[in-house]
Amino acid sequence: MTPMSVKDQNLLNIFHPHEVNKKSVSLLIYSLLPAIFVTKTLESTLVYLLFSFIYLILVTFLGKLIYKTVREELIPIVVPFIFISTAVLVSLLSNAFFINFSKDYNLYIIILSISALPYMLIADNEKRNIGYSVLNSLQSFLGLMVIMIVIGFFRELLSTGMITFGNYTNIKFQLNLFKDYAMTVFSNPLGAIILLGFIVAIFNKRGARI
Repeated sequence: MTPMSVKDQNLLNIFHPHEVNKKSVSLLIYSLLPAIFVTKTLESTLVYLLFSFIYLILVTFLGKLIYKTVREELIPIVVPFIFISTAVLVSLLSNAFFINFSKDYNLYIIILSISALPYMLIADNEKRNIGYSVLNSLQSFLGLMVIMIVIGFFRELLSTGMITFGNYTNIKFQLNLFKDYAMTVFSNPLGAIILLGFIVAIFNKRGARI
C-alpha cells in the first residue's frame, strides 16, 4: 500500500467524508479490522482510542516532515518504516502506563501502523498546511472514536449483560443490566466482525442514497 493509492478514500472523516464506493468501503474495513478486536469491553476500547489518538497525531506531523525532506521515490519505503517505528514507541507508552492493557492488546497498537487509516491521512494531508492536516486527522479520529465506542459498548453489553470498568484503569464501575441473558458469542472475535458488518451496511446504505 502506498499513500497515493488511498488518496480521497477516507470515510472516517465524518465532517468531510469521501465518496462511498467499493474501494473506500474496503479501506474502511481495513482501517477498522485491527482495532475492533480490542472492543471486547468499553474500557479497553477507550484506552485503545487514547493511544490511537497519540499515534495519529504523531504520524500527521511526521507525514508532513517526510514530504518536505524525503525524495519522492523513497517515500513508499520511508513511510511504512516511520509508521511502524512510531507505533512501537506508542506501544511502549502503553506498557508504561497501562500494564494490564498492554499485556492484552499492545500488539493491536503496533498493527495500527499497517492499517489503511494512517496511509489515507498522509495522502490526504500531502497538499495541506499543518493546521488543516491536524484538523483532518482529528476529524478522522472522531469518526474512528464514534464507531469504536458504539462497537465496544454493544459488544460488552450483549456479551456480558454488563458494563464494567476497573480491569485496565483505576476507575471502578459496574452496571448490571441483563447478566443472565448475555449472548457470549459477542465476546469472541466473531462478535466484533458481526458488529462491523452492521457498520459497513450503514455506510453502504448511505452510499446507495447518494
